[in-house]
Amino acid sequence: QGGAANVAGSLTVDNFDVSAVVPMLAGPSATVSSVDGLWPDGPFDIGVKLRTITGRIDVAAPVLSQNGAPFLTDAHFAFDWDAQSTRLRGLEGSIGGGKLTLDAQVCCAGPLAGKRLNGRIAVTDVALDALVGRPVANALDGKITASAQFDGTGDSLAQAVRAMTGNGSYTVKDFAAEHFDPNVFTGVGELQNVVDMEPGVLEASVTERLNAGPFKSPEFTGSFTVAGGALRSPNLAIENETAKLFGGLSLDLLTLLLDGRYSMTPSVMIDPASAVDPTTAEIDAVISGPLWSPLALIDSSSLIDGIKIKASEIELARLEELRAADEE
Repeated sequence: QGGAANVAGSLTVDNFDVSAVVPMLAGPSATVSSVDGLWPDGPFDIGVKLRTITGRIDVAAPVLSQNGAPFLTDAHFAFDWDAQSTRLRGLEGSIGGGKLTLDAQVCCAGPLAGKRLNGRIAVTDVALDALVGRPVANALDGKITASAQFDGTGDSLAQAVRAMTGNGSYTVKDFAAEHFDPNVFTGVGELQNVVDMEPGVLEASVTERLNAGPFKSPEFTGSFTVAGGALRSPNLAIENETAKLFGGLSLDLLTLLLDGRYSMTPSVMIDPASAVDPTTAEIDAVISGPLWSPLALIDSSSLIDGIKIKASEIELARLEELRAADEE
């Protein structure tokens, strides 16, 4: 009647599929994929002119599901829209013993194809294995608290992700990385007859000791940035009583491919008579592949080479002492 109309209401459903969020925010055409990719490249469609009807619908759902499996429980959120934008406001639910929250907005209605997708996401005290695929869940343990803000512009979800920028931080408590025992340094340092040991046998000994237990840390904190559709978390340091992990990781948001490298070095005094030189001892974990099933390759060549060199130096010094004693 000559002014903007307003719609308000509430809705309770037994199970809400998170895949419905994209067409709600960006229009049904935004779910279309013309190529084989993880993100749809169909155009955003939130209207070619300003809307005259605004509104807000509050939604509650005991279960939010993803691909038919429960993702969040005790969830609630609001879906609202104004003349230019659509918003997912205050999404909150329980997951992995903790909480996830999300706010997202798509702007702006009008004739321009490019739209802006921005928002904020946070998790609080969520078990890592609730957020990652089974291969990662089997290797890593801990509870994460993290938050991030994101912003991307494009004419489709794929383009917005490709141009995504943002930043965030995270804290992980009770962290454990299986098959990365920091006691490996003292263990291999006690090996005998290293000079005469074949490299393959020495490598097997290192691997056996590395698999003996996890690397644990009570807590660590890191940060990350998002630029050009890539998330990067560099210069992360994780320490415990015996060793230190240091390295960085990047994630291509468009393909969800990981690329990272972390080095473990000893942080305690090692017996000077040991074949392990604490200044050069290092074991690397090289991570690559898709987020849901990455591959971690262990590179112990630096440690093994260092052991062989120092063992040879120790043996040479011993022989020199014997020769000097014989000469006396």
